[in-house]
Amino acid sequence: MNIFVTDCEKGLYFYQHHTGILSPIECSLPSPYMPCVTKDLLICACRIDLECCCFDRRTQAEVYRFPALPAMAALCVSPCERYIFQLSSEADCIHTRHLGSGDLLYGCKIGVFPRDMKLHPQKQLLMVAGGASGEAVLLQTPHLTTYAKFQAPGCCCSVQVWREGLVLLCAVENQQIETSVLTLAPSGFKPVELLRLEGQPGSLCVCPDGEAALLGSLDGLMKICLRTGRILWNLPHLIHCTDTVCRGSLALAAGDISGQVYLVPHEYPWLTNTIFTGRETQACFA
Repeated sequence: MNIFVTDCEKGLYFYQHHTGILSPIECSLPSPYMPCVTKDLLICACRIDLECCCFDRRTQAEVYRFPALPAMAALCVSPCERYIFQLSSEADCIHTRHLGSGDLLYGCKIGVFPRDMKLHPQKQLLMVAGGASGEAVLLQTPHLTTYAKFQAPGCCCSVQVWREGLVLLCAVENQQIETSVLTLAPSGFKPVELLRLEGQPGSLCVCPDGEAALLGSLDGLMKICLRTGRILWNLPHLIHCTDTVCRGSLALAAGDISGQVYLVPHEYPWLTNTIFTGRETQACFA
């Protein structure tokens, strides 16, 4: 299990988990971010040049580039690896491009400063957190037609699948901004609050067993039970991780104030170790 890392200052890196070797990837992009992968490609975008750059996974040589939306909040590839989806928090839109040619195929307006986009694990759907519009939207791929839409109580920051229903991460205003985690049943229309914490939300990632989720917050990176809302553990030194992803028994956490990328065994969190230190880091499993 390898890891692809981007940092706005240090560039691109590839971490081999079985050897513990972190190797730089030659890249001319001035400010790379949004890492994602296919079976043949390592892909990232550039904040300044507004391009997506594809590297051969085996040789790590640059293969081709195509246009990118400004201020992207998410970048992901379809399961068939034919399409790539770009979400812009500045342009309030999603683009579908052909991954092989980079041609723009479909586009739609979405949300107000949308915050996140994930692929549904079982259906050909995109789950989009609409940001300040207070909506969680499911879009059919690749045409980006609306499949379902749900109202969230506040700014919707992340949408994840749980027991065929959804888990929402929202920023809500009380006397100050607070983090709210809500669940939505498969047949439900109104989400139910599971947990509320002080401060702005960071990230949310449902664990593979579907029973728990990792939550990035100002109080640290924590694992919560999705049935009861109970906090199972908390790593308080991992403050406000904005980029969290799980694969099997491991999780990646990045985007915190320290600029580090952490490898977290979420069943044994005390074994967490730092694999990269930069400034504005993001990472994905490769």
